[in-house]
Amino acid sequence: MVTAKGIEELTDIFEVLRPIEAATKEICGEEYVTSSKVIPITRMLNLKINNIKTNSCMGQDLKQNIITEISKRLLPSEHVQILAVSTLLDPRFKRIHFQDPIACSKAIKFIKELLTTATETEVIQEEASREITEELNLWSEHYKIVTLQNSTPSQSDQEMPSELSYYLKSPVSDLKQDPIQVWNNVIGSTYPKLKIIALKYLSTIATSTPSERLFSKAGSTLYQQRNRLKGSSLSKLLFLQSVDKKYWNLQ
Repeated sequence: MVTAKGIEELTDIFEVLRPIEAATKEICGEEYVTSSKVIPITRMLNLKINNIKTNSCMGQDLKQNIITEISKRLLPSEHVQILAVSTLLDPRFKRIHFQDPIACSKAIKFIKELLTTATETEVIQEEASREITEELNLWSEHYKIVTLQNSTPSQSDQEMPSELSYYLKSPVSDLKQDPIQVWNNVIGSTYPKLKIIALKYLSTIATSTPSERLFSKAGSTLYQQRNRLKGSSLSKLLFLQSVDKKYWNLQ
């Protein structure tokens, strides 16, 4: 029989792990932008887990260990160039979730260098928008930070290209908006050079989950009883599996 103490410990464990489950589902998507969410989600996890009240020693130990591991494993992601640049160029976040000012300044400096040597590149295709519908609202603290940021005067950005300066000083976009669509349909004409860089970095996938899904599909298609299947045929089968049903004209 489960004791009262055991129920208390399980309740604490459940509450502590809920934000991690929500963050994992959020970051493993492939039909929306994920690279710019790593740094904001890291901060949201820190805030959410720190605000959880635990009643048992086991829950308190788990909470403290998770906070330590987040600081050790996830906070250094601010110094990963691709993640930092994509976060800055996401109209929903910009620089409001950076906890290390040095990492933020390095990313801004890198974007400045890209703007000074910018050349025309191909623009990626539009991605479908997706609303966040998690039972646990992982982003509740985001709106508080945005409100605080909008009420605080922005710092002067000396020797910064005008496009980047005006972009960083402008208000952030709504969290439910697709950053790709925002750049293509709303602010792209205002910051044309910055748009080229933004679309390049925002298209980066944050995790290896999509490629692992592809390998799983390949393994379930090419198995021992179908080991004579040619590579070209396998490629076509995998492509057909990835086509959305709406394009098959199925009733």
